[in-house]
Amino acid sequence: MQKKYFIALALVYLGATFFTGCKKVSSREDLEKIHTMEKRANKERERLMSGQADTSLIGELGRAYIVYADNYPQAAETPEFLFRAGELYSNDLGNMERAIRTFKRNYQEYPDHETAANALFLIAYLYHNVMQNLVQAEKHYKEFLNKYPTHKMSQTAEFELSHLGKSAEEVFREFIQPDPADSDSIQ
Repeated sequence: MQKKYFIALALVYLGATFFTGCKKVSSREDLEKIHTMEKRANKERERLMSGQADTSLIGELGRAYIVYADNYPQAAETPEFLFRAGELYSNDLGNMERAIRTFKRNYQEYPDHETAANALFLIAYLYHNVMQNLVQAEKHYKEFLNKYPTHKMSQTAEFELSHLGKSAEEVFREFIQPDPADSDSIQ
């Protein structure tokens, strides 16, 4: 009887090990592919500065980051890969909607990772300065300041929030022309 119990327990353990082992946390092969793609894409990013790049490789790298995140959500690299994908979509490919979706995924799925605060700030920044969606920008700047009041970007977020809807020229004028109300209090 004891022998049958031991065999049954061993089979349960082996089955559990097999089924949980099927879902890998990450793949060395997939990581190596991404690192190889990163090297090639970085060369294209350098060429992008001179206007001679083929952006298809950069887009391919962004998609590889997303596929990796889909396949290995528990991998240590996943939050960083999502953040990098967001940067590629915004900085190199000019696809702001995709960048925002990717940064949101990074922020929402990995709220405790070091990239989450920067992802949230960039969501607000892109809404404000690129897409001119002031409602979404305000919402996300306030969320950032509420969640990360001491973050290194909090002063920048406060500045951006206080200048929503103002042109760069208006903001510049505020700095070179003091407010008359301030000069009254000096006298």
